[in-house]
Amino acid sequence: MSFFNSILRDLQQKINSQQDYKGDIITVIKNITNVTLHVDEIISFKQTVLTLKTAPTIKMAIILKKQKIITALQEKNITVTNII
Repeated sequence: MSFFNSILRDLQQKINSQQDYKGDIITVIKNITNVTLHVDEIISFKQTVLTLKTAPTIKMAIILKKQKIITALQEKNITVTNII
């Protein structure tokens, strides 16, 4: 039973960590673009590429300030090289 609990605990920590990243990403984007994203609009964050699923107008506002967003995320120790 202890092994199973440790697996569940590790899984919960990974989920919490991912939620923290998403929260930081949403905050940075909001501060720079005045656009508020929902957690579900962040599809993935893999190999330094942030993938968003949002309305085209919102995505364009983010893309226009992409470099500023990437720099702000790197200051929070979130390494992003591209936003798609």
